[in-house]
Amino acid sequence: MTKNIKLDSAVVKFCRDNNIKGRTQQILIQLLVEGLSNKEMDEYLNFHTGRSSVVLHSIYKKLNISGRNFLFSELYRTALDMEMKEKVPVDEVFKNPVYNMYRSDDYVGSGTLDELSKLTGLSRKTLSDYRFPSRNNRGRTKLERVEYV
Repeated sequence: MTKNIKLDSAVVKFCRDNNIKGRTQQILIQLLVEGLSNKEMDEYLNFHTGRSSVVLHSIYKKLNISGRNFLFSELYRTALDMEMKEKVPVDEVFKNPVYNMYRSDDYVGSGTLDELSKLTGLSRKTLSDYRFPSRNNRGRTKLERVEYV
């Protein structure tokens, strides 16, 4: 996955401010913000099914919040605070990932999942599955994250 330094900074600041010290917890918050489902996080981190859910629920309990939407709002608040103090525009922190799409070794195109869906006629869900090696149609079709727009 390509790094978004501003997003990383917001997550690090959020974790520091809320006394979230575990590296696994910080990584899960990062992946959550990047739009991965619990199942996708389990697969990406090679966890047993449901492990990311358990870790996220411990984070929710620690922060006294009820779910990922509240976590997003707290992260957004942190990003706004960074914008005011460190002059980092909040729209630079939360962005849509851009992917290069390949079929075999042939370049198909670049864009967000929505743009690639329009280009190829594939559903957003199908394209989303191509982000992970074990789901990439035996290597025939794959997505590689390149930048944020």
